[in-house]
Amino acid sequence: MSEGHVFGYEELLDYSFAPSAVTKAVSRMVSKKKIERLSNGKFYVPRKGVLGPLKPSDEELIRSVLYNRQDVKASIEAVKTIAAREKTPAVIPPDHGWSPHRAGSF
Repeated sequence: MSEGHVFGYEELLDYSFAPSAVTKAVSRMVSKKKIERLSNGKFYVPRKGVLGPLKPSDEELIRSVLYNRQDVKASIEAVKTIAAREKTPAVIPPDHGWSPHRAGSF
């Protein structure tokens, strides 16, 4: 792994054959400070800076979450759907409860 690269267990070749061995080996590497834990199941090789180890770049963090173009397209479509839903909220009849859409007319 190169410096600054974010990876998870599933990216390691032997994980599908011996997950417990890989998990233990990664844990040992974390305790020896060869790699750092970013979050649960995500790790990175720290880059060396003048004042000490550096965290991964923003681009690398985004890459670690969005694996391919399909993920990016799905994320954009989800955001568009939510934005459209917020632009025109459903009207709830007054006898069924409070409606944020109708709140402006009180």
